[in-house]
Amino acid sequence: MPPILGKDGFNVSEMSNSQKEFHLAFGQAMGQWSLIEERLSYWFQDSTGLPYEMARSIFFSPRVFQSRTDILEAALEHPYRLCECSVRFARGAIKKSLQFNSFRNSLAHGEQTFDARSNSPTFKQTILISGRKHPELAAATAVTVAKLRIASENFRELAKVLMDATGFVNGTPDAVQPEECLRQVNAMPNQADSPRHAQTA
Repeated sequence: MPPILGKDGFNVSEMSNSQKEFHLAFGQAMGQWSLIEERLSYWFQDSTGLPYEMARSIFFSPRVFQSRTDILEAALEHPYRLCECSVRFARGAIKKSLQFNSFRNSLAHGEQTFDARSNSPTFKQTILISGRKHPELAAATAVTVAKLRIASENFRELAKVLMDATGFVNGTPDAVQPEECLRQVNAMPNQADSPRHAQTA
């Protein structure tokens, strides 16, 4: 039986495979983002000295990520057991996470669509577009699988450095110094979907 073709020359199998590829990349990016938030909650606990379950409940009580980082920033004003270099790292990591959050928001609020336009650079790809724009205009700035993979790697790296830096706070032998962790954070791109070589302070 021949493949079922769409009016613009794609078949149902291609659409299905495109959606699966997109869903995998999307899920990986969101999963890595959740690690960033989890590890920021560790820093809130270290900043306040509260039992972790209590600190976690407070940190995640606001629904908006900006509000969660505001709570952490407030705790850093009078930290329980953080040295000055650890506070500097935490503030740098918060700044980077807020820069990355703009891309994360586009994932949470975008509209998934299969690009069936044969003249489009994303033809036969499943993409995420802004629902507020006309599809043809929105596709020019669409979130593609390639962008999701880049963002996933940047999210993973930030989550890793957040975890590495807690080792110093908790006295882990041979822990990475906060100054080195901050250097790594500052070397990351400001846009989550920018490749690693697009590094800015």
